[in-house]
Amino acid sequence: MPLRTFCRLNTIKTKAASFWVSLMREAAGQIDYGEPLPELTREFISVWSRHYATIAGITMPKAPFLEIGTGFGILAAGLGAMAGGTVFGTEHPTRNYLFNPGYRRFLKNYGVQIIANDLTEGLPFVDCSISQIYLCDVIEHLFVPDAVCLLSEISRVLPIGGELILSTPNINRLSNLFRFFRGHSINPPQLIASCGNTHGHVHEFAPKEISALLEDARLKPMRVQFGLNSLYTTSVFGSEKQVSPETAKQINRLTAFICRFFPGFGDQIFILAQRI
Repeated sequence: MPLRTFCRLNTIKTKAASFWVSLMREAAGQIDYGEPLPELTREFISVWSRHYATIAGITMPKAPFLEIGTGFGILAAGLGAMAGGTVFGTEHPTRNYLFNPGYRRFLKNYGVQIIANDLTEGLPFVDCSISQIYLCDVIEHLFVPDAVCLLSEISRVLPIGGELILSTPNINRLSNLFRFFRGHSINPPQLIASCGNTHGHVHEFAPKEISALLEDARLKPMRVQFGLNSLYTTSVFGSEKQVSPETAKQINRLTAFICRFFPGFGDQIFILAQRI
């Protein structure tokens, strides 16, 4: 299949997004994460429910699959409910919530078996043992050499024809152009925020850059999509405010309009890759 580029910015149905909204609220009500959580504002819930729905719509989840970097558990739980059967998730052993009974109970209810795993030490799975892997909003938190090693590990664990579903911020997003002209750097900050032994955004990728890394790891991009994330306009990394709320709204409206014609300026990259 040739490489195709799609722009699905406004096609997520409300019914699909509402499923993810309910999961976010369920998790927030049941789990003491032991870490500062993003404020569940209307905009945050709207953005991330559509984001999860987009990931779930890239290809049908098939159990048993692996989600790397399970985080707060929303995506793993939702995909697990869609796939049926036991699925696997990994998270760094220094995250406070990993051993919280409520967290593990929430994931177990959706068929997710969570495993402590430092990604710099490889993946705890044998060769060709998992036919579908999700790496969503994780790779930008790794230093580039570690990201390269992780993609190699994913290639090892996937059989020929196995699928990798990847999402990551697009450093070529239009909102970064506005930041550039306002005198701000589009690179991650020199002092990277951390939680446990995990980091904030370390390196964001351009579409061709991440595609080249995938191909080097024998993971052929079969489909590339772009999406919008209005939260990126008001903060680059963390909570560093750079524009007023009204200016952010105007930039987001302009971004949505331009991305209808030039999807590569979207905020998010979504890739379906196949092990070759």
